[in-house]
Amino acid sequence: DPRVQVMDAAWFEGQQVLDIGCNAGYVTVEIARRYTPRRIVGVDIDEVLVAQAWRHLRHRWSLQRPASDEHAGATIARSWPCFPLAMPALFGALPWPAPSTTTTSDEAARFPMNIDFWAGDWLGMPPEPHTYDTILALSITKWIHLHKGDDGMRHFFYRVHACLRAGGRFILEPQPWRSYTRKSKLTPAMRQTYASITFKPDAFEAFLLDKVGFDRVEERAVP
Repeated sequence: DPRVQVMDAAWFEGQQVLDIGCNAGYVTVEIARRYTPRRIVGVDIDEVLVAQAWRHLRHRWSLQRPASDEHAGATIARSWPCFPLAMPALFGALPWPAPSTTTTSDEAARFPMNIDFWAGDWLGMPPEPHTYDTILALSITKWIHLHKGDDGMRHFFYRVHACLRAGGRFILEPQPWRSYTRKSKLTPAMRQTYASITFKPDAFEAFLLDKVGFDRVEERAVP
């Protein structure tokens, strides 16, 4: 995903991370694998997508190169291709790493044990104040806005801020206002909410800085 390419490893390495609206988990899994957060949780309101995320995680785990440096013959193991791309489709995913009573905190933070997925409406889940170092919200603001209106959008931003630890980072990818029009026609309720919106995406930055409590904004262009 090109969005992951423009993110800094320091935002995630050894951190507690939350990915709100994780969809089928592609970004969540890539961050867990590439940037080694201590723990990353992906949450999505759609149970079908969360099930897909778990399948994708098992598939991606099956393609990992083995930790051959811990065993004899490491040089030989590194010289051969690992699990071929077709193997999970033909024979299923590799067995999940078995939990151990002697597992250290560092081992628990290694991929794929450092990732979890939850199904549900994050705004309706019990609050987790000052829990996360980094929170992602990629391409979900339009859906929150069309379902919950201006008040719901503001509540979302306040809740994100409350769940971040001091010095935490909020990675936001808002959808432009022009993209709301077609999706607002999906249901009568969404059409009604769309007609009532005055808190448009170009006002998000000022609101996050002046009202919510974030101290600065940095923009990254995605190729």
